[in-house]
Amino acid sequence: MFKEYSAVPVQSLNFLQNDSDDEYYDDYVYMQICQEFFCENYFTKGNIINWGILIIRVTIAVIILLLGTKMPKDFMRSVTFSIFIPIAASELLNLYRECVVFRSLFFATEEENTQFVDIFLSWTPLLGVVMNDYIHYNCIIMTILLLYCCQLCFRRGDAITPFPVNALCLILQIIPFFLCVLMAIEGEASFAIKVISVLSRLITIISFIILTIQIFFSFYLMTKYLPYDHAASVDMQLRDAKSRLAWTLLYQTIPYAALIPYFVESCVWIVVMGRTEDPAMKQTQIIMEVLKELIAYYRPTWLVVLTMTCLPPYRRAVPLLFCCGKVKVEPLPRKPVETSIMYKYAD
Repeated sequence: MFKEYSAVPVQSLNFLQNDSDDEYYDDYVYMQICQEFFCENYFTKGNIINWGILIIRVTIAVIILLLGTKMPKDFMRSVTFSIFIPIAASELLNLYRECVVFRSLFFATEEENTQFVDIFLSWTPLLGVVMNDYIHYNCIIMTILLLYCCQLCFRRGDAITPFPVNALCLILQIIPFFLCVLMAIEGEASFAIKVISVLSRLITIISFIILTIQIFFSFYLMTKYLPYDHAASVDMQLRDAKSRLAWTLLYQTIPYAALIPYFVESCVWIVVMGRTEDPAMKQTQIIMEVLKELIAYYRPTWLVVLTMTCLPPYRRAVPLLFCCGKVKVEPLPRKPVETSIMYKYAD
């Protein structure tokens, strides 16, 4: 595993023994690929582009976390933090893997290279798969919670059921952790793993249905008037509930569309129960798997763009983070002691 990063296969052909094409043999000889830091064998055009993309992805994930320090208490901040902390960890893992691969090119002997890779790199592919699954399920759950909180703001003040959003976000991490860890356990043919496979896909299907219902219900709420006391509220979570819900629906467009391949794959898998004898079913699953890989790769990019442009508190915090005192921003309408239930339990 990962030998392609650490050795150059050298093919030698023996044409002197016989004219037959069957007489040649492959002789793989380990060679040290790099001897200096700016190694031309590593820093190819493709690798330089990959490094640039990787650094940008790490940077934008950190930017979202920094933006949270520039805004007041808000349930959107709590939900977004819960989404981007795993994403930032995943991007740091990718950065670590690339650094380890680069370091492995400098070993003079194959034994040193193999030992280094076994210790520092061999376990990262499985961890990467686990983290990608974690991010997927976590994003589904957090987007459902985000829409629910936006809809909750349409209720009258005395009808809002208070709950600590931060604590709930932390508790809900149990679901993606449970699913992604158990899916990574070896022994896919065992009955327990079959049960987990069914459970994970059922959760995807149920979550997609819940999110669909929430979106339609949100459009219904957009046709309603806010409670009278919301107009005089100093809490923007209540006063601007309608516009915030509209922006959240716009924010949900790409994540919702990205969930469709997972929903289709889960439905197909449930129908055939993991069997792929049917060519049409097998082809559908292959297409969905390719789409899922693309979605997992580009998810951090479009999530950060949507967060910075569509979520009102983050859109407001962007000039505060990058322009500081050069940009005049209208003061937030907050009291020294805020009494709004939504504000009290936002964090």
